[in-house]
Amino acid sequence: MDASFGLAGAEDLPQALRAGLSTSFIDAALESEPAARTSLLINDAERGLKVMTEIEAALESCSEFAISVAFITVSGIAPLMQLLPRLAAKGVRGRILTTDYLRFTQPAALRKLMALSNIELRIFRTDEGRGEGFHTKGYLFRSGELCRIIVGSSNMTQAALTTTREWNLNLLTRDKGEVARTILAEFDMLWSRPESRRVEEVIDLYEAEWRNSTRAQREADRVIEEQIEAQPVKPNAMQRAFVERLRALRKEGETRALLISATGTGKTYAAAFAVADMAPRRMLFLVHREQIARQALRSFRRVIGREAHTYGLYAGGEKTAAADYVFATVQSVVRPGGEAAFAPDAFDVVVIDEAHRAAAPTYEKLMKRFRPKFWLGMTGSPDRMDGGDVYALFDHNIAGEIRLQQALENNFLTPFHYFGIADLTTLDDEGRAKRIAAEDFRLTAQKTQFDQMVQAIEWFCHSGDRRRGLVFAGSNDEARAIAEHLTQSGHPALALSGATSQEDRERAVRRLAHGTAGEILEFLVTVDIFNEGVDIPEVNEVVLMRPTESAVVFIQQLGRGLRKAPEKEFVTVLDFIGANEKNYLIATALSGDRSCSREKLRKFVASDAKRLPGASTIHFDEISSRQIFRTIDSAKLDAAGVLKDAYRRLKAELGRPPELRDFEARGSLEPLRFLLYGDGSWHGFLAKYEPEYKEEGGALTPEAVKRLVWLSLRTASGIRPLEALVLKAALIAEGGFDEDADDRAALESFRESSGLADALDRGLRALIGRHATGAERMSVGRVLSLGFERNSQERAKWTGCAVLDPDFQDPAAWRLDADFAGLLQNRVFRKRVGEIVRVSLERWRRVYSRRWKDTFLVLNETYAYDEVARLLNWPKNISAQIVGGYFLDQETKTLPVFINYEKRAGAIAYHDAFRSPSELLSLSKRNRTSSSMNAQWMTKAPGFEDVRILLFVRRTNEAEGAKAFYFLGEMEAAASPQDVRLTDGANAFEIVWRLETPVRRDVYDYLTGG
Repeated sequence: MDASFGLAGAEDLPQALRAGLSTSFIDAALESEPAARTSLLINDAERGLKVMTEIEAALESCSEFAISVAFITVSGIAPLMQLLPRLAAKGVRGRILTTDYLRFTQPAALRKLMALSNIELRIFRTDEGRGEGFHTKGYLFRSGELCRIIVGSSNMTQAALTTTREWNLNLLTRDKGEVARTILAEFDMLWSRPESRRVEEVIDLYEAEWRNSTRAQREADRVIEEQIEAQPVKPNAMQRAFVERLRALRKEGETRALLISATGTGKTYAAAFAVADMAPRRMLFLVHREQIARQALRSFRRVIGREAHTYGLYAGGEKTAAADYVFATVQSVVRPGGEAAFAPDAFDVVVIDEAHRAAAPTYEKLMKRFRPKFWLGMTGSPDRMDGGDVYALFDHNIAGEIRLQQALENNFLTPFHYFGIADLTTLDDEGRAKRIAAEDFRLTAQKTQFDQMVQAIEWFCHSGDRRRGLVFAGSNDEARAIAEHLTQSGHPALALSGATSQEDRERAVRRLAHGTAGEILEFLVTVDIFNEGVDIPEVNEVVLMRPTESAVVFIQQLGRGLRKAPEKEFVTVLDFIGANEKNYLIATALSGDRSCSREKLRKFVASDAKRLPGASTIHFDEISSRQIFRTIDSAKLDAAGVLKDAYRRLKAELGRPPELRDFEARGSLEPLRFLLYGDGSWHGFLAKYEPEYKEEGGALTPEAVKRLVWLSLRTASGIRPLEALVLKAALIAEGGFDEDADDRAALESFRESSGLADALDRGLRALIGRHATGAERMSVGRVLSLGFERNSQERAKWTGCAVLDPDFQDPAAWRLDADFAGLLQNRVFRKRVGEIVRVSLERWRRVYSRRWKDTFLVLNETYAYDEVARLLNWPKNISAQIVGGYFLDQETKTLPVFINYEKRAGAIAYHDAFRSPSELLSLSKRNRTSSSMNAQWMTKAPGFEDVRILLFVRRTNEAEGAKAFYFLGEMEAAASPQDVRLTDGANAFEIVWRLETPVRRDVYDYLTGG
């Protein structure tokens, strides 16, 4: 965002503000800059909206600010703790006025703000005045003569700024305007009142008052909590779905099932609801720690009740073996006494918590010994690092799956504030790796690194009365060094390793969670023993002091802090990002993206991370952002190893070789990645890596394989459904098409068609309610008959791959290429083509069905040059060199303008630039003037009135794989072209464009680097 709240390019600020007022208050149809309009700020996770995002954007843009709110909490300022010091470094000063009203404002939040030299802080002492309340909620930001004012219902609390229903008006005004003057004068009046005391003068007194008030509130909360505990527990939507799925599996005769559920998402309650539904006479619940067994017993008793069944613990010194429902540790049951206490058929249902351990010998012994009617496994980490097959143990029956992203979206977990912090011992200011000798690092850099860690720990906020953190290190030696450094710095810490006994681990966990006086631990430091199978709800800080090598491990370690606990509002995650080639996995893990798209990962780091739905936030400092960008650009995101790993995991989960549709159904890797594998196809991947496919795949000739490659490249992306619909009709006509039962009506419609073109029309009408246009039919015909290929060399390369006979001009005469029709009689070839069709149509429905106007383009989606040419129904694909920034296709009268926003080093100085989300300045090609034909096209001079000018922008063309441009809609020349001379002396003209649709905020910020 620029320094004038999005209006830096407006030449006439008063006029821009007038236009914004007209749109906001007179007629919404009137044009104006979005930044100048008065808008309503709300929190809405489904739409990715939250007030905090706008507060951060305004802080980034301002030169000074003033905030007046009734309440400030640690959770409210925690997401700002990386931004606020940056503002101080830029000289941005601020005033914050809050109140002691209801003793709600937290002293810890005030002390944190007091540490910032650029912020002056006052607290309005309501008891010292005339007894008035204090309920202001206003945020004022100044940049030059502009003021952005956000006023409404949001205090500086986590809930008010991110999740609860709030209404705030967001308006832009000049500082001379009456609204700005009135609000600023009111703020100054309150600021100057005698009741507004400097926080430094009263903080100790206020903290004592706050503690007294909080103590009474906690006692009231405890009573309320006890009343809540006495109430029956009701299942949430995901738990209900799990119970229903489990019921269906049992009706089908299945005797084993697995629940995959992230830590803290209520899987114990889910198991209790499932057991209540099954109503077994006896049940055994197996865990690996006594504490968890006791917690599970309480949860089951709350759900099922005390009347119908007895409950007992079989662990430690307590051995209640005769109870109906027994909660036991595995160690207690496998011992000789345990074996004697329980007969093999003693239980109707056995539940195994942390079922990923079930592949270990101890669990395997138990599963061989007991013979219940049903086995239920629960785990948050089914993919074992040692290769053990947990899925097979439960017959590959997944009764429910709640992954981290779903859990956060459904508020099952504690929100987190992630901060990516550059490890300055290994990175320079540009995010490049420093050259450091190993000995120098050991002697000097490591201490500097640890000092940086301690400084960050002490600066960033934590939730609750004290820190309870986990630190993940790169080695056991490093873990011991970190623990020693933390302890010496006043933060008691202990290193744990695989050699630490279970008893010592449990003692350390108790000291971390509940230690008092000299027994307190602030941090436990480990390498990987806490990646899974540990339940410490009290953890409120996770520190990552190791390189990210796996997205799975990253999520496991992040998840250690996400379990909900009383008085824990958020988790702070500090990730020290060093010179590691796999840092792109941080973006992969946090975004949940499975497309292997560089562009999506770049955009996530640059802008989408700031707009994470819900209360969680993600922030990268400038240097760590650059480092992650570098690794995204250099990573082999679609390398065979990535595909093989995803394939192996899904095969283990299913218990059979997966089909392409399984990757979509299970939320695994984007199926398109397999269709575009290397220079091959899905067939090529299977033939190389799936032993069971050798015989089936061997039935395909080299000619058939070549056709599959071409079909994958030309149709699988799903940017429009037309080609896939023709292929679907061909499959139905020549040999059948396996389709889900709910598509039978569509199949009948295809069968009744009078030919391929009619089938295309019927299929398209079912999707979008209209027939294909003449231009669309011609385009499809050219593509499927190789007529769209760029040149004779391309056509020669793909000779023998046509789907349609070249005589395509008359759609009524469309007929299949004879060789293609013959290949469709081959079952394996037909199956592979059917998979391409399914992936294409599914991707179109999921990604590209929100069509822009009468085209198959979608606003804010990305396209390569050849895809734009196809979607605009051009007669032939042309090279980027010929396009040269823009190109008019005479047949379709379409003029796409392609802009690389960040120029390659050494490139000609084209100064294309957004003036605002609605206005763009661009330059022509070299050696053009304002009187040239190019200028006539762009200004729609006589003879060119029907030309449609479409804008496509990408951030850079320097990054590896940066082929995609964002489609930003139609535009018109806003003024006459102006001749300019380039720095190398060549002539050109510049032109200002007015966009029909303002660029969406996240895309605009990403493209412009805002």
